[in-house]
Amino acid sequence: MHFSHPLRFADLGGARPFGFHAPHWAGFIVADHDGTVWAFERAPVPDAGTGAWRDAGEGGRFGLVGTYRQDILNWQEAVFVRRGGLWLSVEEVERREQRARLREAIHRSLVAIALLSIVIAAIVIARYTEVLG
Repeated sequence: MHFSHPLRFADLGGARPFGFHAPHWAGFIVADHDGTVWAFERAPVPDAGTGAWRDAGEGGRFGLVGTYRQDILNWQEAVFVRRGGLWLSVEEVERREQRARLREAIHRSLVAIALLSIVIAAIVIARYTEVLG
């Protein structure tokens, strides 16, 4: 079956990516252009010529998990990684990491501003007491 719209992979993750149980050793779950779903122990590499994923040559395990019910137009985005007990799309993981980096940068900026204002307040108090004294 072929649909003309790309899939939203954030909806296909969770405990069972693409609706399949993943092997305990799997670190990545991917889907080929034709809907074949694979489990890889290590990060796989997309092969644009065949529309499929292949082992990166690092010797990790991989195996067929099942087949999805349709062709996947955006198959190179169909990558899930295990985070705790759930499978998240790589896109979702990158978004979460980006938000965490942004929160950390904002936190560090606020701390720097607070410390700078303490230094400025100390300088103003020292000058003021010097003038009065």
